[in-house]
Amino acid sequence: ETIEFNFGSTIRPPGAPLDESWLDNYVLRSIRDISVQAGEYNFIVRADDGVRLRWDSVTTPDLTSPYKWNIADQWGGWGSITYVPVTLAAGDYRLILEFYEAGGNAYVSVQAGNTNFSFSDSPKTSDIVPSVAYGNSSLLLDGVLNVNRPTGLTAAQWKPRLSYYTGYALGDNAVARVEISTDGGFNWRQDHLNENCPSGTQCDPSIWGWNSRLVPPYGNEEWQLRIHDLRYYGNLSGTNNYLGLRFRLLTQNSVRDGWWVTDILADNAP
Repeated sequence: ETIEFNFGSTIRPPGAPLDESWLDNYVLRSIRDISVQAGEYNFIVRADDGVRLRWDSVTTPDLTSPYKWNIADQWGGWGSITYVPVTLAAGDYRLILEFYEAGGNAYVSVQAGNTNFSFSDSPKTSDIVPSVAYGNSSLLLDGVLNVNRPTGLTAAQWKPRLSYYTGYALGDNAVARVEISTDGGFNWRQDHLNENCPSGTQCDPSIWGWNSRLVPPYGNEEWQLRIHDLRYYGNLSGTNNYLGLRFRLLTQNSVRDGWWVTDILADNAP
């Protein structure tokens, strides 16, 4: 069901005899059948020492040699990590994982899923969605921000901005990013978002770990106001200045409580 093993250098795999020979030089194979809807799925595979992963047909598997390792093939790697988007048609599939441990530390993890979510405002929920190691997930605005300069306003008067309140507890090397897209989501960027920053306000579109600001009920910190300037995009020539918006959280091997965002507002700065 779950491939998330960290054996270190002194832990035997589950079910192995109490024998020192099981500390190094062994192989693991895992097979799982899944049913999916049509779409793109993100696989994150991490291992030390070697790992390979493929999807195959449940009813007519490809038994030719060599096998087609179509998701990850790092059989000669050490400490490797592979992030792969895979497009699957609706149906049943067989996932086949192989892992080997040569010496030293031994770990292997596999995560998979569709990591896009949609919202029309910051979610109001008491449910906690835990961070996961080596994750890359986003909350996407359901629609676009219209930052075209209104008729009658000069460029000096039109100062669109994005503001929100946030709390966070990020693990080592994690980053929480606010990103915008000017081309319908094909490309995402952060440039110009920290310009014209009001005094005493946080405007950096990235929050880097190790970093923590735990808000009630999980801590006693105040919600932090962050503001991002959009006037560069609002004063571009033409009338197609519509921005996609996403809040993206990337994690590495260390995770903590995660990231909270609330009271999202797009307005014209005074």
